Amino acid sequence: MRGLRTVNNMNKKLFLTGLLFAVFQLSVTAQTPPKHALPQPQQSATASVEREIREFFDSYAEDLRKHSGEAIANRYDSRGYYRMGDGNKQFVSFDDNKKRYLTSWAGPKTFDWKDLSIDILSPDAAVVTGLFDWQAGNGPKATYSYTGVLAKQSGNWRILVEDESASQLGYKTSPVSGNPGQAGPFKYTLTAQPAASIAALRHTVETRITVKSGRKFILMGDLSTARVQVVEPGATIVVPANAWHVQWWETETVEEVEGTGPMRTERARPATPRSESPHAQLGIRGEVVDQNGAVIAGANVTVYNELVRREILSNENGSYEIALPDGTYSLLVESNGFRTSHRKGLKLEGRGLFTFNVNMEIANRIASR
Repeated sequence: MRGLRTVNNMNKKLFLTGLLFAVFQLSVTAQTPPKHALPQPQQSATASVEREIREFFDSYAEDLRKHSGEAIANRYDSRGYYRMGDGNKQFVSFDDNKKRYLTSWAGPKTFDWKDLSIDILSPDAAVVTGLFDWQAGNGPKATYSYTGVLAKQSGNWRILVEDESASQLGYKTSPVSGNPGQAGPFKYTLTAQPAASIAALRHTVETRITVKSGRKFILMGDLSTARVQVVEPGATIVVPANAWHVQWWETETVEEVEGTGPMRTERARPATPRSESPHAQLGIRGEVVDQNGAVIAGANVTVYNELVRREILSNENGSYEIALPDGTYSLLVESNGFRTSHRKGLKLEGRGLFTFNVNMEIANRIASR
């Protein structure tokens, strides 16, 4: 009997030990929430914040379609916001932003958000990323990428940072020589696929575009009134410095683009006026050379009349370019060692750059006659 009692006692101890271990495991399991699961109140709060932000962007879109400039301006932080995109960063005060929306801003013909994603950082901060389609006036529809940083201010969501960048899908560029971002001549090819387009932009230097194959369509200048220009294979079109232009292609097209850097590019955004003053659409250009045809760099070129006076130095290639309003002008060119060249009665009207080349005579040759 003693042996049986000993076995029973051992069985009881093992049983009790197992029971206690099982209870402990159940207790631990009950106290440990499942991995990756948020408490129900936190899930509800996150859903509520996301719903508020989606409503914000739905009404934002409606304000854009209705061209409600004041309502749009009030969506930004009262302390101002940072405008980002295409390699730019600019702080814009609330008052300056509002003034732009009330005076010079041009609303879209059509507008739609696409594929918006919302990342909640806290109950009072969020990041929104996505795309939007924007069609201005008579121009083609363009797609932009969008990133916004929002924060709550006095109970309302406001924009702190906004990045709107144009899509470049549909075409690619390949360098031929030089670098557009650096000083000196550059050349590159652009290959566009059918139905590709580039929304309104402008460059800080003149560019010369030659179509090698296919066909190019371009609107240049005041985009609300400009006429479409069609560039056929073998033809070249000159885009003046700082002239807004929109480009598109209906068939696969290869073109060659050349200019003299450094070149900077500004892409129009929803807040950018699409029309420009006549100064950006009309002017004169030319080349300053001596009697042997050698270029003269650093010549002082002055164009003037009773109301306007513009001065510029010819560049390293002897070239100059000056934007001007309609009118009749005199052209004065001076350079050390050369006789002054003075032409009068140059009439400018309409659009485009008028070419006036200047041949300078050496001063001592004139004196010996």
